[in-house]
Amino acid sequence: MVVCCMFCLNRRSARMKRVLSTVAIILILTANSFSQSGWRQLTSGVANHLNSVFFINNNTGYVCGTSGTILKTTNAGDNWFQLPSGTTNELTDISCRNDSVLFICGHNVLLRSENSGANWVNVFAGIYLSSVQCAGDVIYCGGANGVYKSTDGGETWTNTMSGFTESIWDIFFVNRDTGYAMGSNATQRRTTNGGSDWNGGLYWGPGIYGFSACRFFESGYGFVCYSFNSGWPNYYSSYGMYKADSWSSWHAVYNSPTSYLWSVFFPTVDTAFAVGGGWNGSVYQSLIIRSTNGGNNWHSQNFGGDKALYDVFFLDSRRGYAVGNSGTIITTESGGVVSVAEDPASVPDNYSLGQNYPNPFNPGTVIRYAIGSRSSITLKIRNMLGEEVAVLVNEVQEAGRHEVQFESNDLASGVYVYSLYIGDRLAESRKMIRLK
Repeated sequence: MVVCCMFCLNRRSARMKRVLSTVAIILILTANSFSQSGWRQLTSGVANHLNSVFFINNNTGYVCGTSGTILKTTNAGDNWFQLPSGTTNELTDISCRNDSVLFICGHNVLLRSENSGANWVNVFAGIYLSSVQCAGDVIYCGGANGVYKSTDGGETWTNTMSGFTESIWDIFFVNRDTGYAMGSNATQRRTTNGGSDWNGGLYWGPGIYGFSACRFFESGYGFVCYSFNSGWPNYYSSYGMYKADSWSSWHAVYNSPTSYLWSVFFPTVDTAFAVGGGWNGSVYQSLIIRSTNGGNNWHSQNFGGDKALYDVFFLDSRRGYAVGNSGTIITTESGGVVSVAEDPASVPDNYSLGQNYPNPFNPGTVIRYAIGSRSSITLKIRNMLGEEVAVLVNEVQEAGRHEVQFESNDLASGVYVYSLYIGDRLAESRKMIRLK
């Protein structure tokens, strides 16, 4: 994932006035250049390449990269400090089980912390791992020769793809049982039973495809970022993104002749971001693209960086981060647009209910939703017996995007359902997991 930024009484007193005027002009131009991009550069304090970014709430986030680099912020990225990883190996991906338990995978290493990153222990060595995800109480890792699974917090691991010889570059589980694995040589696999069986997708060819990132939804549709080399006799390359309307039906929604896409993220069902970059012969060029119609159409955002971007993470449709080459960390509070008020996606046409975050949670989590017009809104939580355990919202609200914090100190561990009602109508329900 890789990036860069844009900032930029006598004769003696008269000269000083000219200098100050020049400085003021430069500052104004620099501020304007930032506002035109919608993204701004943060100070990471390192020069290593940064491969992954993950936030557990609005303020606390983690970044990992080469040479065993782990960074943490507790103030939304204004300041970053390094955590002792105990390794110099490249670190590639981050996931969290709850506020305290985190996993970071990499080259022949899988680190686990049970105290919010203060200390790390290597729980799985000897295999290059490119992707890690906590799906409830199950941890999955994708890497060389398969997808690895742990059901005991990372103490023991099993390769769910016995005999597989390719490399998995990205995994995405929509729940603990249904997941997708993408990788080298057009590898495309899906499981619906927690990795006990994996089914292949389409035949991709002729030519050589590689799949670098993927995101899927419970309904079955999803997205995969690809690279392609035609091979003999033409030897041309292309890069972009495919959308799956179903597991066996794919079509291109974005393509580029020069720039890889390394990461794609959907903070809502409608809004999505993808990042990457490409070599133009002398320097890297950053790439940020955005969709506001569920990934069907994508538009480039103006950042102007000369570093490739390797990962992107959004807390909601506006607040996000991306990381990349040479210690690059950038952020946006407007979804990358200059003015949120001018953004047609800032007020939805109908409604949406987002997945709570973090999930699983202990003890607090945030639920976000959007409504298209002024409405009477109710947001309720029930247990699996259908018993109401909390009413978070019960009022008339204006059109737009909303969020509510839920503290679950009195709830037992287990699965709960939260439901959004518009008037007397049930609009949508989602499951969430409380872990103590």
